[in-house]
Amino acid sequence: TFVGYEQSSVTTRVSGLRHIYSEGKLDTDVEEVHEGDGVLVFLDETPFYAEAGGQVGDTGQIVGPNGVIRIEDTQSPRQGVIAHHGVVERGSINMQETVVATIDTHRRRQIARHHSATHLLHKALRETLGENVVQKGSLVRPDYTTFDIPLDRAITNDELKRINRLVTEKVRAGLENKTNIEPYADPVSRG
Repeated sequence: TFVGYEQSSVTTRVSGLRHIYSEGKLDTDVEEVHEGDGVLVFLDETPFYAEAGGQVGDTGQIVGPNGVIRIEDTQSPRQGVIAHHGVVERGSINMQETVVATIDTHRRRQIARHHSATHLLHKALRETLGENVVQKGSLVRPDYTTFDIPLDRAITNDELKRINRLVTEKVRAGLENKTNIEPYADPVSRG
């Protein structure tokens, strides 16, 4: 269960462990992982956001009574499953063990800022280039974002300045950030 909208750290239980070999191949499930092991960790609850919609996955750490795992990426290999990719930095972690999973909150805030920037950019692009501008992809990282649109011409310097001005005005306005959790189709139907 993902609890990362409400919590950045959670006490939870290890429900799955796998080794990751250097060739990227996975071993079968294991009962225990040790210092230096590359691992996939599955938890009952997690604050770690799995990569989705162009937004990169969270990083952080999982701390147990006898070990620490540095989480370097978070993915969702299939619907409803969150896989924490990491390396055991110290000691060992066991199946069914109670652990504390904590995200890198500074990195998450940077990612959230860039996520908001993609929405502001999309709005500014539509206002400047027309309502037919449709997002075809994006990459949202802690240090930058990219935004892909189909356009059959180059954006002019004047348009670029207007887009920049519109986004900058909204950023400087310090607008309230509201989060709504809803089915994807609902906000899409509202434009």
